[in-house]
Amino acid sequence: MNLFTLNAPIRFLIEITTTILIITIGLTKYSLPLNILIGILLPIIFISLWGFFIAPHSPKQGPAILRILLNS
Repeated sequence: MNLFTLNAPIRFLIEITTTILIITIGLTKYSLPLNILIGILLPIIFISLWGFFIAPHSPKQGPAILRILLNS
């Protein structure tokens, strides 16, 4: 068993947890116009950027500096 096999499920759970926390905090902690922006649009943007530029099997992998900045 290599390091990637151990790291992949942990990284996936952290990414899902981060998305759920952004949605929950965005929808519950802010007033009406801001809660829609933070609770719904921000996770959609986050997931889209990850899918297009960071995902391991994405067709258009971004440059290394972009991937590092988006993963931080």
